Amino acid sequence: MHLKIAASDDHLLAAAVLLLFLWMVLSPSANARTVGEPPLSRNDVIRLLKGKVSVGRVEELAKQRGIDFEITPEAETEMRSAGATVALLNALRKLTPMSPAPSPVPPALVITSNPGGAQVYVDDEPNGTTSPEGRLKLTTLLPGQHQLRISSAGYRDYEASVDLILGQTATVLATLARNEVQLPPIADVADHGVGGSLTSSVSFELWHVHGRMSVHTAHGILQIPSAGLVFTESGDHANPKHDFKASCSGISEAKPSSPLYCPACLHIVVQSESYDLRTKGWGHRSDAAEVQSILQAISSSCEHHQ
Repeated sequence: MHLKIAASDDHLLAAAVLLLFLWMVLSPSANARTVGEPPLSRNDVIRLLKGKVSVGRVEELAKQRGIDFEITPEAETEMRSAGATVALLNALRKLTPMSPAPSPVPPALVITSNPGGAQVYVDDEPNGTTSPEGRLKLTTLLPGQHQLRISSAGYRDYEASVDLILGQTATVLATLARNEVQLPPIADVADHGVGGSLTSSVSFELWHVHGRMSVHTAHGILQIPSAGLVFTESGDHANPKHDFKASCSGISEAKPSSPLYCPACLHIVVQSESYDLRTKGWGHRSDAAEVQSILQAISSSCEHHQ
């Protein structure tokens, strides 16, 4: 007898909870929308339908409070089983919260340069250096047209105009042409006391150091014809005042530069003018072994014509 009373109490408690829920959703005073009142969830709609609330009332509540779920095939099947009609499902679909619009994907620019290690400028502003393999990806540029310039010591600049579009990747394949160094004619060299033929000369690609700390360098070609030297600068930082031509008698000094000023560089004094030459452009380590090879070539050329 005691167990039956307990079971009966459980039924009464469940009924009271259901009545309280129905009152909350059906009572006009309870239905007055309050600030922060949450929208109906999928489970709320199913619970109302199973609680014998009319589909019209469920639709009214959904319009008042909104819903926080999408009508997926699974949700539709479950609500139909609870008593939802086609009209209710269509009404709920119109109330489905809109997914936020995806953020626009910024444009990307992928650059491949030959040679690698080239400096990249966008609208005359530095934007990085390509990898040793020649690749660089930029993802912080604004959409629109930009002017691209790619530079590398000893090469002509590559210039192009690129259009960047939101969500799209633009690619640029840049092959830089080497600077062509115009060597002085043989007659001009002879006039300055350099004998022999340039056709039998030895050439070295060097960079002339302008100023202290080796920051500013100009690409050039050092030629060692028989019994002399010829150096001619080229490229963006070329200065004809730094070109020199001299016979062996005009070379007063040729040795490695001071390690404190220009490590592994070539120091030459021609007609009282000093020149420091690097075997690599700025940003690359000069090669001491190549400096020794140049000094040996100068020595051999001059000794042969003493």
